[in-house]
Amino acid sequence: ITGPILADSKEKIERKGASVPVPKKFYKIFVDEKDDQIRIMAVIIPQETDSKSNMRNFLRSVREIEQETGLDFDSELPDICEELLETAKTEKLWPLEWEK
Repeated sequence: ITGPILADSKEKIERKGASVPVPKKFYKIFVDEKDDQIRIMAVIIPQETDSKSNMRNFLRSVREIEQETGLDFDSELPDICEELLETAKTEKLWPLEWEK
């Protein structure tokens, strides 16, 4: 799941009478299921982030993203599952596994 964080966005692009806010940050939520276990990794990345930045510096919980966006991501899950998944914050990036 990917999207903009528009809170505090004052910069806008104006074209043909339309005004679109420029996000200061973006979020990305990765969800993975393996061996009947679900894991979530979430990041908030500032717009001006350099491509060489260490992505570990941007790890967040889903709850932090919800607070910044006003969105509710896992509302259809039972409350106990939602709480566990949304408050978990991974401390490292997942390894990439490529199928041969």
